[in-house]
Amino acid sequence: SGSYYHGLSLGCNIICFSSVFAKHKAEQFPFTHIFDPKTFSIGWLQSKKIPREEVLRIGLKHYGERQLVNSWKTILSIK
Repeated sequence: SGSYYHGLSLGCNIICFSSVFAKHKAEQFPFTHIFDPKTFSIGWLQSKKIPREEVLRIGLKHYGERQLVNSWKTILSIK
């Protein structure tokens, strides 16, 4: 998962082997792609590509500083 978030932070499309984590992320984000080695090709890659700017925009919307701060506030708040 660390390499997933690192790639996302650079605006990369993510290509994954099928796994529970990959399936979850592919359902969430259009730049996460699960590939089948039998059908993997340049054409397949080109058909799946999301522009870098869009990947970064989506990543910041879901994992930006504000979202991280709010997550920690929830965890650390005393009620």
